[in-house]
Amino acid sequence: MSNTSFPDIIEQARQVIRSDAKAVLAAENSLTGDFSSAATIVSSCTGKILVVGSGTSGKIADRAAHLFSVAGT
Repeated sequence: MSNTSFPDIIEQARQVIRSDAKAVLAAENSLTGDFSSAATIVSSCTGKILVVGSGTSGKIADRAAHLFSVAGT
């Protein structure tokens, strides 16, 4: 068992949350008209959407495919 104390674990969790929050805010600031165009194209599709990737991109593609599926896209 680790010697990390309960307050240390809580502080580590807070640091992770702060770091993740910064990343989300950075993503928000990077949204451009390209995102809007892509969203419009995807939402206007009437058939199936093929999402592919390899390695890490494949994992992201799997997640995107799942999200499109459960969202009814």
